[in-house]
Amino acid sequence: MARKMPAPNEGRVRRGQGETVALTVRLPKADWIALRNYAMNEGETLQSIAVRAFNRELTAKGHPPLKGGD
Repeated sequence: MARKMPAPNEGRVRRGQGETVALTVRLPKADWIALRNYAMNEGETLQSIAVRAFNRELTAKGHPPLKGGD
């Protein structure tokens, strides 16, 4: 009998199962340093800056803003 091949995600950790999930953004190191320095100078977190930017984009396109995030 032939072996059954597992589905692509079978046996792997399923993402996005909890109330809070992580989002990975890949940036060149120089851009990350610039953003980190900006956040520190503004007394904010990268999280709050990112959520605000996402919300600007969403509302500009007629979508509701994110409900949480900071």
